[in-house]
Amino acid sequence: MAINPCDRSKIDNALHWWPKALPDSPLWRWIPLLLALQAQNPEGWRWKLSNQHDRQSRNLLFEVLGVAESTNTVDCDLLIVNSWKQDNGEIDASTPNQASEIVHLKKGSIILSLPKYLSALKATNQELFEVHLSTPTATNQELFSLRQDIAIYQQDKTEWLDNILENLPTLIERGIYFQRLADNNGMNLRNCIQHISEHYGNQARQQNQLLKQQQQLLQKQQQLLLSYSTRVSEMKGSRSWQLSKPLRQLADQLRKQKPAGDLPTVPPLYIEDLPTIPPLYIADNLPEARSPVDAVMETSEQSKPAALLKQQGQRRHREDQKTVVVVLHEASFTGAPILAWNVINDLKDDHNIIIISLRRGSLEQELLSICTWLISPTEHHQGFDYDLASPILRELIANTTVHWALTNSIETWRWPKIMHQLGIPTVMLIHEYATYSTEQNAFRDACLWSTRVVFSSPATHADMTRVHPELANTPVELIPQGRCKIPGQKEEKQTASAPKPFQLSSIPELNQRLDGEWLDQCLLVIGSGTLAPRKGVDIFISVCNRLLQQSSQPVLCLWLAGPDRTSDYKPTRMWSDDQIRRSGIEDRVLIIHAHDNYDNLIQRADLFMLTSRLDPLPNVSLDSLHSGVPTLTFSQASGTASWLERDPWLRERCVAPYLDTETMAAQAHQLLENSEERQEVSDRVKTLAKETFSMHSYKRKIRSLGELCITSAQHQRAVIEEIIQAKVFDPDLAIAPGSAPTTNLPFAVANYLQSWERQIQMRKPCAGFHPGLFADHTQNTNGDPFYAWLQSNRPPGPWQQTVLSPMSNSNKQPKSDEQIGIHIHVHHLDLLEEIIERFAHNQSTPRLWITITDPSLQSPIEEMISNRSLSLVDIRCYPNRGRNFGPLLQGLGHELDQQCTIYAHLHTKRSQHLDAATTARWREFLLDHLLGRDGCPMMDTILEAFNRDPNLGLVYADDPHCIDWTSNQASARLLMNQLNLSKEEQDSVMPPGISTVDFPIGSMFWIRSGSLSKVWSNPWPIDAMPQEPLPSDGTVLHALERLLPGLCRNTGFQTAVTHVHGSRR
Repeated sequence: MAINPCDRSKIDNALHWWPKALPDSPLWRWIPLLLALQAQNPEGWRWKLSNQHDRQSRNLLFEVLGVAESTNTVDCDLLIVNSWKQDNGEIDASTPNQASEIVHLKKGSIILSLPKYLSALKATNQELFEVHLSTPTATNQELFSLRQDIAIYQQDKTEWLDNILENLPTLIERGIYFQRLADNNGMNLRNCIQHISEHYGNQARQQNQLLKQQQQLLQKQQQLLLSYSTRVSEMKGSRSWQLSKPLRQLADQLRKQKPAGDLPTVPPLYIEDLPTIPPLYIADNLPEARSPVDAVMETSEQSKPAALLKQQGQRRHREDQKTVVVVLHEASFTGAPILAWNVINDLKDDHNIIIISLRRGSLEQELLSICTWLISPTEHHQGFDYDLASPILRELIANTTVHWALTNSIETWRWPKIMHQLGIPTVMLIHEYATYSTEQNAFRDACLWSTRVVFSSPATHADMTRVHPELANTPVELIPQGRCKIPGQKEEKQTASAPKPFQLSSIPELNQRLDGEWLDQCLLVIGSGTLAPRKGVDIFISVCNRLLQQSSQPVLCLWLAGPDRTSDYKPTRMWSDDQIRRSGIEDRVLIIHAHDNYDNLIQRADLFMLTSRLDPLPNVSLDSLHSGVPTLTFSQASGTASWLERDPWLRERCVAPYLDTETMAAQAHQLLENSEERQEVSDRVKTLAKETFSMHSYKRKIRSLGELCITSAQHQRAVIEEIIQAKVFDPDLAIAPGSAPTTNLPFAVANYLQSWERQIQMRKPCAGFHPGLFADHTQNTNGDPFYAWLQSNRPPGPWQQTVLSPMSNSNKQPKSDEQIGIHIHVHHLDLLEEIIERFAHNQSTPRLWITITDPSLQSPIEEMISNRSLSLVDIRCYPNRGRNFGPLLQGLGHELDQQCTIYAHLHTKRSQHLDAATTARWREFLLDHLLGRDGCPMMDTILEAFNRDPNLGLVYADDPHCIDWTSNQASARLLMNQLNLSKEEQDSVMPPGISTVDFPIGSMFWIRSGSLSKVWSNPWPIDAMPQEPLPSDGTVLHALERLLPGLCRNTGFQTAVTHVHGSRR
């Protein structure tokens, strides 16, 4: 029995099933779509629910709606994946398993599911195809849509959906509306029943009470339904009710069960002039409740759009112009988007502009006037679905050549990588401080994948290098923007005569509270920005309070609140108003929304105070500086301060220590009391603004960077081709595991070149060659060092080492196993097994020296060694000082030098500053390269190399990472002085001007006796060893491991590295 909410008798009858079906069925969202499908072939179709135990959904679908149920999966035309748990009224969060049912679907069958579950099904079944929508909805709009809740089996189209394709989004929207209404009523009913059951201990009494309560609830429910019926009756005269008439007619036909012949033949549903569907809200007269379906759909239906809106701009695409993609973090009337609008406005006359906005906003109409296309989410509340990013860009590239991209704000940090993967060079504009970035990888990825990166101030760049020291060498451009033109604002005509002073009394909000004559004569102090805590409105109030206590002048302080999203900061406004009231300065410090008078107020101001906690280079400060208004700010708090501080005279008068309100108030008081000094500051800041903050210069430089990007991309394509032809590039070494596919050689080479261009995560391109050492020693400044080395016919030098690769079987053995030793430092007993089990992959049987930091480890280690019949010389306990180097420096190194010809140093490595998976991969890499693995006898290979070459003194793994001295050079010099090395010897070990170094990263290696004797024989008192916990870098131990190859070569020996193909980190 289907329901007509307007029919009183139907409502009465519906009460028999409503309390059960309504709260426990997640299928209401599909009802309009199912009716539209059933209308096309009601007799021939068979439907199936995946969860046969969901009685309420089954009742709703097959009994209430009267559709035909499939009893045989072979005949199933439509499968509904429902994971509703009847026992607790929740949606099962586990991955559904409908594999057996999907296998037996007909070709062209339709699967309906929540997006979460459909994604899981697609991951295990490649024959499911999501439904695509690309039907234009207006002359200048197009929906790039990918339904994430509907799929077709074994084909990408079916006539049943094609007939209603235009109305599919509307049908789903209507269904979600029904779902929310249904769940709203049913959830309240079930919650009430559950509440009753929890408060009655006696089971019999509980049942009696429950029956009574149910009857009362049913009466309330009937009243609620009647109220709902009345509301629906009111809706009958609405446009929406008229548009849904075809669905109601179909429902009536199904209830009467008319034969198929009485129904129209495959009738497509057309809804003319469909209005925009507003956000769905529960009716005011219904009690508020959340639907379990809503909880699952939140991240897919609301946070992520099922489609992207492509709006055609007023500019037409021209084939004779270059095309640039501009990515904005949002289309709002705020600083960064307005700056982007100014840049786009400069490019529009000779570029095709395609804008991608990650969020919609009030700036859209202005953007549409200067672009060819604007792509954004469909709804204002939605975020951007990055799964749709690459398909959209690929479609754009297929139709036109995109020459370069401009990404604006760190919030667009994902886009440079997307552009790089598609071969589009990118200019990245970063305005924000790294301190308040919540995305851990945002700055690294933005700097890595962009072709050029622009910071607006030294302060923001310095903050990035502080938060991310690994980006200190990344090349950036420091280009401050100029004063922005406000979109939609008319240009004021310049007049020969001086403008009349602006009268504050002309603002009604001020004139109602203060005397008009006083307003026109007072000194005016201004702050401006949203009421976000970062903007520091509370600090502004505090400075103004101090200033007013000191000043004898009539002073008015105004905070000009921003026009956008002021409702987001209601708590801040409440606290700010309370701060003003408790300070007793209600008539001297005001927060106003005088947007129409903004320019006039800036011109009228005597002082501007930028009190932000952190603010890159806000447009309001540029407005004040260009207008010659003395501008006060805090050191380290804004990019504005970093430019003002370059003039010592201005720094003294305009820049206060960080958040020092007392000093800023004193500076403001001094300038207000001294008109001559205030005029001098005015003249100087105006000159600074003219020389430093030029929008014309800024736009010209951004345009030039775009041209450089195009040239750079063209050159890189030629370089990639030549590197591939050289046939020495090893993608397994050059590309980090999991970061990019290594099978696509051009893409792998492009990623490698990008990392060296940006000086981020540099790796070696092939075994034995260090690009950084080549660049340092040859002072290469001509592009990529690896490419320069190839162009120079691969000259030998300190940048290239002998590479030892695993031998399959060697007939040669070491002279005597008695001369071979291995030192293992064991701090983590659970990792020792990983080391000793690798001995079996080799024929050599070295003697073992084991050191520990805990005496209790001795017994289990002895048992482990005995079970494997290994030759154990000794187990010794040392204090936990100096980590794995400690025992060697405390005498064991000298002992090994005396008793062994060749010996290794290994340890149970576990780095506390890295995650467990990264450390495990690093440890496995080192053991693969120094001991070997199945079919790869690296210990035998290394010992054979030592026997073959008596000049070989040190062997270590060829780590793919290119790491420099970092902060260890000073400690290295002290160590060399302690070893009594002459200046010539020190310069040989650590050549001046060479910042890079190749060394045994991880401190594991094989050495020949005598190659490091100077280190082991030097007295190392225990107090000289650093105490735990140790930092991740900068200790004497980090300096020592970097010195080892140079110290070895200084004694006349050579070094070599090992490379095991397929062992990566």
